[in-house]
Amino acid sequence: MLKKIYIIMFLFCCTSFIYGASNMKEFSLKDYPQSINVFFNSADANFDKNLLSDSYQEHRLTELKHSYFGTASRDNSPWSQTYIELILSQQTNSDSLLTVNNHYYDTYNNYDTKPKNKLVYGKNNKLYVNNWLNKIKQNIDFDSLVNIKYSASKRAIMINNGYIRALPTDLPAYYNSNIAGEGKPFDYFQLSAIYAGTPVYILGHSVDEKWCLIMSPEYIGWVKAKYIAKASNDFIKFWQQKAYANLAGITINNVKLNFQAQSSLESKFHSKYITAYVGMILPLASQHKSKLTLMLPILGANGDAEVGLVNLPQNTASILPLSASKSNFALILKSQQGRAYGWGGVNFNNDCSSEMKSLFTMFGFFLPRNTTHQALAGVADDITKLSPSERLNYLIKNGVPLLTLVHIKGHVLLYLGTYKTKDGDMVAMSYQEKWGIVSKDGNSRSIINASVFMPLLLDYPEDDTLSTEAHSKLFELIYLNKFPDEKLKQTFNDLVS
Repeated sequence: MLKKIYIIMFLFCCTSFIYGASNMKEFSLKDYPQSINVFFNSADANFDKNLLSDSYQEHRLTELKHSYFGTASRDNSPWSQTYIELILSQQTNSDSLLTVNNHYYDTYNNYDTKPKNKLVYGKNNKLYVNNWLNKIKQNIDFDSLVNIKYSASKRAIMINNGYIRALPTDLPAYYNSNIAGEGKPFDYFQLSAIYAGTPVYILGHSVDEKWCLIMSPEYIGWVKAKYIAKASNDFIKFWQQKAYANLAGITINNVKLNFQAQSSLESKFHSKYITAYVGMILPLASQHKSKLTLMLPILGANGDAEVGLVNLPQNTASILPLSASKSNFALILKSQQGRAYGWGGVNFNNDCSSEMKSLFTMFGFFLPRNTTHQALAGVADDITKLSPSERLNYLIKNGVPLLTLVHIKGHVLLYLGTYKTKDGDMVAMSYQEKWGIVSKDGNSRSIINASVFMPLLLDYPEDDTLSTEAHSKLFELIYLNKFPDEKLKQTFNDLVS
């Protein structure tokens, strides 16, 4: 009898851990088709037709390349001296590297007078002790974050996949999972995943030198020092030359990249291989009938980055940009569909904005990492003032399938076009990486935890207590088939928020 009680208690605890407390339940997708063939018809005469012009995509691809690998004054890249100096100059007394780090410390530390709903928890919903962040704060050399001067020697590149963290620690920062929409996976120190081959600029180091404060093309934050190698002028020149000539992107997930060092020096690289994901971009070294040889940065014997090579079958990577056809969207979405939600890129899964970023990278677009800032990549059309039904009708009438993002409060999704339901209704269909659906009263969540095809509805027929996207406090369309009114140029505030 006792054994049965223990088993029941164990199952209850596991359920609570996965879905939080009683305010979380699973949302069933049984009435929502998830087969990609339902939404993409290969018999369509226009299945392989490019939805964009070649010149438009090449322009977008040039912007992407220069946002990552550029060194000129016009380039918004962590390898551009002008851009680094511009970002550093935008700091103010209230918004600076100093205040951002102090903000995270002050917000997520625990102390006696802190409201219970703002107390911070770690793994297994265990409450941190008071002042748990003190040691982490002591590991930040705050003096070095003031009056930073540009130095070409601080240019570097990621040699492994890693995480960009708000503070130099692996410890998570959760609010209590009994609060709807809080607890795992919402670690407020987890900013983003960052892939091998991404250029960065080193802004500072932790006192123990195990962490680097870096600026990437999308974020400023802390990454582990062992995942970075400094990039010499010769390395950058060669890497840039190859990337500008031909840039390749990974088209399926969990590809193992086994590197080969180009030099005869013995590499000190810390891993036998790197796992590649959709959205990772690397310069093309050479192309053969059945394979692509890509460049991968590795740690050389002198401690700086050197060029390694990886051979991949052509069905795992492609020279960018992919033609923006329905067939190629189907190809990438098939790789992405059903993957678990990854807040801030945890476990190298995507959240809503990184899903859009990874997808459109394959078509040559540079999208900012943050949901709000992705509006900078196209022409924004704010229709919040319309009623929920008017919003959906406007989207169906004006949205460009596969090229329109829908930005609602705290979330972003892709408009696929219209879909006829089993009841004969014509509805707007979306693709989105979704953690869950919030209740109308805000007190519970119905969990999806996957990238899914979902109709945009006024109400969910199986549960009218749930709120739909149409009722969001913000409803904005972002047309990616149009250039933004101003050239995309992220600011200091964009990179730290």
